[in-house]
Amino acid sequence: MKKLAKEIKNCKDAQQTRKLLVQFGHKFFNMIRREEVFKNVGMCLFLLRSGLFLLPGYLLSDYDREIGFLTPMRGQDPNFVSTSPESVKDKTILIVDVVTDSGLTFKRSAEFLKKAGAKEVVVAAIFGTKKSARDLEDFEHIDKAFVFDTSNTQKNGFLIPDVKYDVGDLLTNALYKFPQMA
Repeated sequence: MKKLAKEIKNCKDAQQTRKLLVQFGHKFFNMIRREEVFKNVGMCLFLLRSGLFLLPGYLLSDYDREIGFLTPMRGQDPNFVSTSPESVKDKTILIVDVVTDSGLTFKRSAEFLKKAGAKEVVVAAIFGTKKSARDLEDFEHIDKAFVFDTSNTQKNGFLIPDVKYDVGDLLTNALYKFPQMA
């Protein structure tokens, strides 16, 4: 998986980067289903940001957990999109994303989920800074944190070549325009 992570990070073609992220997601979810720490996970939540790039890999894998989506947006509180607060009550929740540069999105999401009644919150990212990986491990609302590659992660977190904006923020802004979804 480290080789694949390096390929993703060094890829200069947007379409190829997306394909590599699907491959990584597939391998990642097949790997974690065998790991003890992930066996108690009751729901996998994808962040409606770069976490969506891991969804196809999840669907191709044998990791069969209930899934949902969170809308963490800069400057706003996280919210559920396809699930309700009751669905996380007393469950171990896995939040996945591609990049964590400051850790703030994971922290705010974990706090939100604990307030909604989640028993444990586990977070996982492919890439992140060394500082964000340490901060996530120490954060009171996160029970376990995994960042697979902390070498040379770009500060702004953009992995898809030629993308100079945050796709997740654009998508989430659109969702917030529909009151029944926000």
